[in-house]
This record gives sequence, structure tokens and C-alpha cells, in this order.
Amino acid sequence: MKQFDRWIWIYATGWLIAVLSFWLFLTPGNEIGYTIVMQYLLLPVLTVLVSYKLADRGASWKIAVLFGILYMASGYLTFDLANTIETGNVSIPSFYSLFLGILFSLIGLWLANRQIG
Repeated sequence: MKQFDRWIWIYATGWLIAVLSFWLFLTPGNEIGYTIVMQYLLLPVLTVLVSYKLADRGASWKIAVLFGILYMASGYLTFDLANTIETGNVSIPSFYSLFLGILFSLIGLWLANRQIG
């Protein structure tokens, strides 16, 4: 169980870095770089890796739903929230991001199960 917790903490740390770096370090004009590095590289790779490691430790497909929700929340707590603050128009979370997060996690689970079985 300790190894399981360790990988959850690694993911949580990477997720927090992705969200907090948007609010603390992003300067105007760097939005594309942030999106490429955090939303298209760091979070997907981290999701696949952590899902892979958790599958080795007995995690089921249900963990993919958690990662999907967190991937969706990362987009909602960065760009969507910034747009809501700026314009006053509340946007709903992107369910496309939810499905992407689930897909990334399922890839990691599939790769681990392929190695085991």
C-alpha cells in the first residue's frame, strides 16, 4: 500500500505544479508553451506512467475515472477559470478533457496488464 500511496503523491505533485504554475508563473504570450508542456506533455505522460505503476500494484480501471476527473479539472482550474474571471461568463468543464484523461490512464493500465498477462 505504501508504494501505491507514493505514486498517488507523485501524480498529485505533478498536477499541482501544472495548475499552480499557470497562476504563479505564466506571463502573457506564454500560453501556448504552457499548454504544450503541461497539458500535452507533463499531465498525459504522468497519467500513463502512474496508471502503469498503479496497475502493477493492483489498481483497477476505476482509477482511470479519477485521473480523467483530475485532467479535466486541471484545464478548468487554469484557462477556463481565467476566462471566467476576465469575462464574467462561467464556462462548464470540458468533458472532452475528461475522456482524454480516462484514455491516458487506460493506456497505462493496458500497458501494465499486457506486461503482466
